[in-house]
Amino acid sequence: MTEVGLLPNNRRHVLLGTLSAIVAYPRVGRTQHRRFRIGWLDAGAPGSIELKAVLAGLSDLGYVEGVNTVFDYRWVEGHLDRLPAYVAELIALKPDVIVARSFAAIQAAKTATTTIPIVFAAGDPVESGFVSSLSHPGGNLTGLSMNQRDLLPKRLEYLKETLPGLSRLAVLINPNDPITRLYGSQRFNDTAQSLGIQLTSVAAVGAADLAGAFAAMAQDHADAVMILGGAVFYDRRQHIADLALQHRLPLAAEAVQYVEVGGFMSFGIDIPAIYRRTAIYIDKILKGTLPTDLPIEQPNKYELAINMETAKALGIAIPPLILARADRVIE
Repeated sequence: MTEVGLLPNNRRHVLLGTLSAIVAYPRVGRTQHRRFRIGWLDAGAPGSIELKAVLAGLSDLGYVEGVNTVFDYRWVEGHLDRLPAYVAELIALKPDVIVARSFAAIQAAKTATTTIPIVFAAGDPVESGFVSSLSHPGGNLTGLSMNQRDLLPKRLEYLKETLPGLSRLAVLINPNDPITRLYGSQRFNDTAQSLGIQLTSVAAVGAADLAGAFAAMAQDHADAVMILGGAVFYDRRQHIADLALQHRLPLAAEAVQYVEVGGFMSFGIDIPAIYRRTAIYIDKILKGTLPTDLPIEQPNKYELAINMETAKALGIAIPPLILARADRVIE
């Protein structure tokens, strides 16, 4: 008797192999007719968790480097003056989209092109002049807001509540990074004044300046230090946390990643999660959606984190109310 409807053994193997490939890359097939080119412009260093998050998000959507996607990376590693030249190199490669990390990188990309789509994750893209509005960005830029301006006063309040004796706060800034303008925001300074805190800015342009900056804070008898964002500092958070502990300065930052490496406190957003969501914007643009038609997404979750080991090392007793509010307590 002849079997009906069964494939010869060798053809069954081919079919099974094909099905396996489809399962492994469920969405690649829709884009495999061409290779998309994505430019990555970064004010910081290679290996950032932001880049890893974006790549993971793109992988989930079926974009595989070397298969249907080509990535061109440019890192200036804190040398912000190199950004214009590096973005020019990316533009010459004719990318389908540029992803810019940090205020300085976004500004450089915006200045260099009005036609290539630019995706970002930034503090306040409207106030910074990157887009016209959150609902209608206009132009060739879109992405996600990190809302750092509104978070600064709340971070200051949490720090004062945790350290009631706080009266002198050093704010570490990078004068070459546009995010530094947040230091002068009226709301931040009004909050500091209402809490009886004197703010003093301490500048550091690169890694070589950090040791001297922390020594100056200690010499000035600062009670604590707050990091004012920026990829240059974020990529050196371990070194910064070590210096803060060495000089016995409680370190307040915008991201839990500082606390994970020994910083004292953070209040802010989940930065890797924000960057992972930029992959959705990249995907839509690669499929033909214009940046101006993609509203800016705002974060809806903020985390307060405390490092208890650092608190103990600094002899700080965390108030029970702060511990109760903390989303993460690192022992």
